[in-house]
Amino acid sequence: MSRPGTDPGPLSPVARGVISVASFVVAGSLLMLLFVHPGTAEFVITVTTLCIGLGMGLIAVPVIRSHRRNTFH
Repeated sequence: MSRPGTDPGPLSPVARGVISVASFVVAGSLLMLLFVHPGTAEFVITVTTLCIGLGMGLIAVPVIRSHRRNTFH
């Protein structure tokens, strides 16, 4: 929670896009895991895609937070 008068405002369109893409990739990969069989190429690709989406989110969130913390209006 930010202090009164220090709200950095809404997310930039780029930050919102990165978070949206990462969420879409993670959600799609999790849904696909329900339908692919372990030990197949599809399973490996789905798990790899899930890791990429999680990695994007785990990198993007701290970067966005630190950028918003250092941005003054």
